[in-house]
Amino acid sequence: MRTAWPALRLILLVDGLVFLAAALMNFGVHLLVFSFAAPIWQAGTGEAVIAAVLLAAAFSARRGVAWTGFWLSALGIAFGLSSRAVVGAARSIHLLLVPLAAVLLGLLLASRGHKAGRA
Repeated sequence: MRTAWPALRLILLVDGLVFLAAALMNFGVHLLVFSFAAPIWQAGTGEAVIAAVLLAAAFSARRGVAWTGFWLSALGIAFGLSSRAVVGAARSIHLLLVPLAAVLLGLLLASRGHKAGRA
């Protein structure tokens, strides 16, 4: 496997897990000591879809799925940060997602022109 793909799969996994945690908290689940003051189930649904795509990309190493996950996450982050309802822990999660998305974009760009399964 190429050098960029192990790192890409790792960041897809981490990003997917953060989106999954955000989805669960928007469904009202308390994760350890973290929870959202005002869970929004509609946001949780979108975050769950994004998490599923990112995790699918991490486990399948399919570049197209990874790009889809990136663009969905970018839209979700932008929507979340522009919403007045996203405050406190919810805003902090979105701020954590910004550098993850930047790293993901960099790794996706670095992996262009290569097949996932080739050395």
